[in-house]
Amino acid sequence: MVSAQTKAPENWFTLDATKDKVQGTGADEALRRLKEKGKKGQTVIVAVLDSGVEVDHEDLKDVMWVNPGEIPGNGIDDDKNGYIDDIHGWNFLSGKGGNVNHETLELTREYARLSKRFKGTDPKNLYGEAKKEYEYYEKVKTAFEEQRAEAEADLANATKQIKPIEDAFDMVEKATGKKDLTAEEIAKIDAGSDADLKRSIAIMQAVMAQGVATRADLEEAKKKPASTSTTSSTTTSTLTTTPAPWWATTRTT
Repeated sequence: MVSAQTKAPENWFTLDATKDKVQGTGADEALRRLKEKGKKGQTVIVAVLDSGVEVDHEDLKDVMWVNPGEIPGNGIDDDKNGYIDDIHGWNFLSGKGGNVNHETLELTREYARLSKRFKGTDPKNLYGEAKKEYEYYEKVKTAFEEQRAEAEADLANATKQIKPIEDAFDMVEKATGKKDLTAEEIAKIDAGSDADLKRSIAIMQAVMAQGVATRADLEEAKKKPASTSTTSSTTTSTLTTTPAPWWATTRTT
C-alpha cells in the first residue's frame, strides 16, 4: 500500500488500483491472473497510433517490430511503400528521424492550411468549390478558436495550481530549517495548532506520493506546462493537447 507519506514506487504504472492502492494500469495483477489460469503467451504485433514511440527504450528495444522488407540506413525505399527506411514504422508528423516538441491536432493543421488561402478573403467574391471550401474553413476556424480558448484556460488554471505547492515547500523548509526532507521526516513534524503548517505538510505529502520529493523535482515538474500551450502567428497556429502535468490535478485545498 502506498500512502501520502511514502514516495511512489518506480513501477507504479504497472500496479493495481484495488490491490496495491496505486492508480496504475493493473498490468502486474492481470499477468498474475493469466498465469494462474495457465494461459500461454502468444506473439502479437501491436500497432501504436500515438505521439511517438521511444524505440531504444530498455523495455521496447528488444521487442520492437522490424519491417522485414526494409534495409536499415541505406536511404532507399526497399519495399516500395513510399517511405524510406521505415524500419519501425513512420512518423507522419515530421517524417524520418524527426522529433515533434509541440504536436498539433488535425484541426489545427487544417486551420493553418486553410488560413493561408482564406484569411481576410471576402466570401462574396467566391463561387463554386472555392465558396464551399470557404464555408468549411469558417467551421474549422470556429472549432479551432473554441478549443484554443479552452486550452488557454486550462493552462492558466494549471499555472495557478503550482503556487500553493511552492508555498508549502517554503513554509515547511522554514519551519524545520532544512531542505529536501524525506517523507518520514515530514511525517514527524509537529505542527501543533498551526493550521497553515498542517496544510503545507499535507500538500508536500500529496506531491511526494506523486514522485516529487525535492525542490529539484518540483522545478522539473514546473517545466511541463510548456507542452500544454497555444501559440499563433499570421501563418500558423498551434493547439496542443498534451495531458496536464500531475500538479494540475493535485488537490491543494
